[in-house]
Amino acid sequence: MKISGTLLVFLSGFATSAYAAPKSAIGAGVGFPGLLHVDYQHWVKPQTSIEVNLTPLVLLNVGVVGVNHHIPLSSSTPQDHNLLVSGNVMTLVGMMDGSPAFGVGGRVGYEWFLKHVGFSVAAGPSLLQTTGGPVRLQPLVGGRLTMWYVKR
Repeated sequence: MKISGTLLVFLSGFATSAYAAPKSAIGAGVGFPGLLHVDYQHWVKPQTSIEVNLTPLVLLNVGVVGVNHHIPLSSSTPQDHNLLVSGNVMTLVGMMDGSPAFGVGGRVGYEWFLKHVGFSVAAGPSLLQTTGGPVRLQPLVGGRLTMWYVKR
């Protein structure tokens, strides 16, 4: 009983402590179209960050640069549980045909940051302009699950 009580106190303090705002975060995860992606975020304000994502796969290469707004969902832990709203620009190069596509998009998601580790899940649409073959706008819906190392 004492061990479980001690563990509960430890975990509750670990999950509910208010931390300083993040300075940067490095992450990696899975999703679509970025099947395996690496990410970097740098906070420019307490609730705003710039993000760069890369998917360096041989058959499908994706690059994204975005501005994220982190909206706190809990007043007791302002940086731990956030609604994530992001606008971004994307380039996608498929190596099968070699034609790049460029476009804009957005994401909405949820993020949970502990002191040095975080998790996020986000999804949203993009509108891509293809350059190879007939030039046309193409919609693309994507999603991602990312694990972060957070520097505060």
